[in-house]
Amino acid sequence: MGEKAKLSVPYQESYIKAPFNVWKWMLILALTCGVVGGVSLIYMEFVYFPANIGNIDWQEYESFQINAVILFVIGGLALITAFIMQFVLLYRNWKVIANAEGLSADPGQAVGFMFIPLFNLYWQFIAHWKLSEGQEQFLQQAGISNAKVPNKGIAMAFCVCNCIPYVSVLSSFILGPIKEVNQKNISLEIIKAVGAK
Repeated sequence: MGEKAKLSVPYQESYIKAPFNVWKWMLILALTCGVVGGVSLIYMEFVYFPANIGNIDWQEYESFQINAVILFVIGGLALITAFIMQFVLLYRNWKVIANAEGLSADPGQAVGFMFIPLFNLYWQFIAHWKLSEGQEQFLQQAGISNAKVPNKGIAMAFCVCNCIPYVSVLSSFILGPIKEVNQKNISLEIIKAVGAK
C-alpha cells in the first residue's frame, strides 16, 4: 500500500487535452487541404483541360493551380504542426507515468531518441509500445482497477508498420490516431484517478 501512495500525478487534464486537440485539428486540416487540393488538380487535368482543349482560359487554369498550391502549403504547415504536437503529446504521456517503477525510458529520452537517424526505427518501439506497457504498470502500481486497458497491440502494430516503406504513411493516418486516442484516454484516466486520491 505504501508504494501506491508514492505515485502521484501533479497535472490536470488540460496537460494532455490541449496538445491532443491541436494535433487532432491540425491533422484534420492537413488531410482536408490535401484532398481538396488533389481533387481540384485532378479536375483541372482530366476534366477541364481535355474538355476545353481548343478554348482554354489560361487565367482560370492558372488560378486553379495557384489555389491548389495554397491548399497544399496550408496542409503541409498543418501536418508539420500535427507532427510537432504528436511529440509534445508523447512527452506528456510519458511525463504522466514518470513516477512508476520499472519504466523503459524517461520522457526526455522517449522523445529525444526519436530524432536519431536509423536508431529511431528501434526506439519507436520503446517510445510508443513501451508507453502503453508503462501506462499499464502505472495503473497496476497505483491500484487503479476500473480504468480502460492500454491497447498495446495497436501500439505494436503502429511501430511495425512504421518500419515498412509506404505502409508507414498509411499507418500514420490510420493506426497513429487510434494509438494516440488510446494513450491519451489512459493518461486522462490516470490523472483523474490519482488526482482524486
